[in-house]
Amino acid sequence: MPDATESIRPSSIWEGVYRSFADAPKEREIFTNNVWLSRLEATFESVKTKYANKTDASAGPQENSYLLPLVLTMAHQQMAADAEHALVKVLDFGGGFGASYLECKARIPSDIRIDYRVIDKPEVIERGKDIASAYPEVSFLIDIADARRDFKDIDIVHIGSTLHYIEDWKACLQELCALSPKYIVLDDLLAGPVLETFVTAQKYYDTNIPVWVWNETDFVNVVKDLGYNPIYRTNYFGGLTEAGESLPMLALPESRRLPHPINLLFVKP
Repeated sequence: MPDATESIRPSSIWEGVYRSFADAPKEREIFTNNVWLSRLEATFESVKTKYANKTDASAGPQENSYLLPLVLTMAHQQMAADAEHALVKVLDFGGGFGASYLECKARIPSDIRIDYRVIDKPEVIERGKDIASAYPEVSFLIDIADARRDFKDIDIVHIGSTLHYIEDWKACLQELCALSPKYIVLDDLLAGPVLETFVTAQKYYDTNIPVWVWNETDFVNVVKDLGYNPIYRTNYFGGLTEAGESLPMLALPESRRLPHPINLLFVKP
């Protein structure tokens, strides 16, 4: 999720309540511009530096942790008896340059082998291949069709800080679930006890980004209808929120505000 641009934390970076992306203001595409790509690179380098001296699980859990490292370890433990040679396959949708891979490697046992594929926009992938070139376990795919063709028997589909930017999010989830991963991990999800699912405009530098905010129950029911059961939920604090703080949503009606994002874990029965 993009950070607010003000040096002092704003009271709101989301404004307006809309029925669809088409109704929300949007000045220009931002997910392929140099500002966005530079922030992805800064995130990657920050995570790399943070965990440079961490090995195995020594980094320890944090309040703002994604669920992905934990689920990856679970998936490995549930594999064949010859687990030392098992390979955990992770598809990170909207994963940027693969920064979440770095956190996984810092938090999980070093003997777990990973095949980590990232789906993102072509402009992101072009730069990501260079940025992540030192990590041979990380590779990039153009789209879900590419994964369906070239990445079989996926263990985990991960979607972190991304789905709320997808206009047709239901179709996106349907395509990802059709890959039949064992687990679906949704981290930093803008969902919770809001009145109903809606679109709002996120302020980002000199533009607006339409984003979804979900009623959590409705969202979970959509994923359940796609054949996955919810088995774990945590609050997510990081980026725009610290523990005990609420998201900067004061410009929205009270019934449309979230206290914080959440992490959700779904499993295929």
